[in-house]
Amino acid sequence: MLCRVCLLALFAVGIPAGCGKQGSTLKTYPVTGTVTYNGKAVAGATVALVSKNVEAPRCTGVTEPDGRYSISTYVGPAEVLRGAPPGDYQVTVVKMASSGQGGATDSSAMANMTDQQRQEAMSKQWQQQRAGGDGTRPIEEKPKSEIPEKYGKPESSGLSATVVVGENSKDLVLTDG
Repeated sequence: MLCRVCLLALFAVGIPAGCGKQGSTLKTYPVTGTVTYNGKAVAGATVALVSKNVEAPRCTGVTEPDGRYSISTYVGPAEVLRGAPPGDYQVTVVKMASSGQGGATDSSAMANMTDQQRQEAMSKQWQQQRAGGDGTRPIEEKPKSEIPEKYGKPESSGLSATVVVGENSKDLVLTDG
């Protein structure tokens, strides 16, 4: 009986130690930079840091009109942290042409949103995509990319970043070649 109590107490003490990566206890560090394509700043592009760890949180940012971006980590529906956790990442950049329908999730519209608005719009867009469409264009119609599509895939982008403790800066230079 005493052994069971000891094991139960040990298990209870171990639970908080194993859950240190949830919520605001996750350590993130600032990641900023600029995105250029053929020498010109890219506005409204989505930059994502993709970890090999499938359980890692989403780390994304949207470029400003001058191409600057700042990464945020989405830990849950109501929690956004500035920066990204330390580690090695593959980087993707996606810039889709505006559908012309004024949708809130167009890249150019997202560049002018607050972090909270951007998170809500991205969450809504993700849910709509999982449901089979966003209701503004046929599912068969593929939006046009304004930069080479290879940059939108971790395996073909050729872009990587290492986030370390402290400030991190990563300029992303995209070309046709």
